[in-house]
Amino acid sequence: MSDFGVSDADMQREINRGALQQFWDALLGGRNKEAVQIYLDDAIVRIPQSEDSITGRADIAARGLLAAGESLVKVNSIIGDGGLWVSECETLWDQQPTLLVSITEMNDGKIIRDTRYRAPKHQA
Repeated sequence: MSDFGVSDADMQREINRGALQQFWDALLGGRNKEAVQIYLDDAIVRIPQSEDSITGRADIAARGLLAAGESLVKVNSIIGDGGLWVSECETLWDQQPTLLVSITEMNDGKIIRDTRYRAPKHQA
């Protein structure tokens, strides 16, 4: 526990939540160079639906933070605790509304692993 009565777990939660919010805000603002800094040098981005995996911040930056033809529209929610976070977002992928769910493992405000799932958004 810190000198201010805040537990280490509370501090870790705030650090990770704040960093993830900054990441999505940077992507929304088109600031990809800023957004990619949240990844550790040896971070992994997994996209199980396409069996794709990208290792390392440099390769993640080179491949892009979103799929080709995809743009972030809004972040609906970010929930989690400690080192595990889930973000639900809306994107346009080839001009089609798409849902993006990102399961993010973090430590000290940096992404260790980011696993992403996409699905077409259906109108109810």
